[in-house]
Amino acid sequence: MQCWLKMRELRLFFLIFLLVGVCIQAQAFVYSPYLQKMSTTAVTIAWKSETSASATVSVFGSGVVMKIQTTRAEAFQAVRVSGLQPAHRYSYTVRLNTPMPQVFSSFFVTYPAVGKNLRFVVYGDTRSMPDRHRQVIDAIERNASDAAFVLHSGDLVENGNNLSAWKEQFFDPAARVMRHIPLYSVLGNHEGNSSNYFKYMLMPGNGRYYSFDVAGVHVIALDSDVSFDSKSEQGKWLISDLKKSQGAKWRFIVITR
Repeated sequence: MQCWLKMRELRLFFLIFLLVGVCIQAQAFVYSPYLQKMSTTAVTIAWKSETSASATVSVFGSGVVMKIQTTRAEAFQAVRVSGLQPAHRYSYTVRLNTPMPQVFSSFFVTYPAVGKNLRFVVYGDTRSMPDRHRQVIDAIERNASDAAFVLHSGDLVENGNNLSAWKEQFFDPAARVMRHIPLYSVLGNHEGNSSNYFKYMLMPGNGRYYSFDVAGVHVIALDSDVSFDSKSEQGKWLISDLKKSQGAKWRFIVITR
């Protein structure tokens, strides 16, 4: 009788242990780590977890080992990694400091200096079609996995104010590319100037209109929802940016219409 009771207690303990383990394992990534604002010497790694947690970001490559510990426990976090070398491949991990730590691993390649061939991808208007979005991502992975960057031309989601849409329509489909290739975007009318866009899409400058350079290529992103005539704030910025970037071998402008 005592033996039977002990076996029953052990089984009950084991069942509770498994249930607790499942609950702890659920503290995973909502948006798996993704790359933003790449340069020749730095990159931003961002992510969103199911629960607020501090994290440790580790970067390895070219004889470099970096570990960055976030100081606050938050669900959404972004870490700037600097001191890197141009055109170098680095591996990285993001470890959530939870009772049963979740670890995500991937890699990235920093931008090259001028004088190298450059490959990049432009696509857009994916909003309410996550299955089509996945097909595009699959094509990028098959045919352009070595792209320096990806440029999304706007309308990332159907409704920018709908938080669940960001996971279902954008971050889940695009995750396989964004974990190793930086993605830039411009505002579309479906984003609706939502705070979600500006929180999760960490673009250069003011986030609405900006520019960046990669190996002699100058990319300009504009906001089609506001004026860009010569007297407007965006228009004045554009004129100034075009003057400053005349030394670029190629210049591209992306805008949603």
